[in-house]
Amino acid sequence: MASDTPRIVSVIGINLLEAIVQFVEMLESTKLVEPGEVQAGPQENGFSCAIVTLCALVMESAINRTRYVRGEICDDDSVDKYFRKVTLHAELAEDIDEVVAVRDAIVHNHLWEADIYWDEKTNSSLGPHPNYSRALATSDSAGL
Repeated sequence: MASDTPRIVSVIGINLLEAIVQFVEMLESTKLVEPGEVQAGPQENGFSCAIVTLCALVMESAINRTRYVRGEICDDDSVDKYFRKVTLHAELAEDIDEVVAVRDAIVHNHLWEADIYWDEKTNSSLGPHPNYSRALATSDSAGL
């Protein structure tokens, strides 16, 4: 390819913004079921998962575009690790780590297991019962 030929670098993340706005509007206009102590209703979960996933894709797209423009493309860094290297804002880097973790939990369908009980004193129900000391299984420790 000649050096004077224009180049196009596709960044599709920006194309997701309209879909995100539509999902937010649909979520806001849906009559939501009162959530239980542990879980929201399926419509709210569905819209929320879609919004979080698409927003994470936009964020990753923007960070990858930045990597490209800066000539810092490499295969050994995930988006969150790369951002942590190049930013002075540790708190923002932690927020991006969290977004990536939530996105991973959604798109990879990570399983979550917890014991549930009702505590009359605090009106709450999630977590291991205080009388039990066993650790909860995670998808990694349970081999799932």
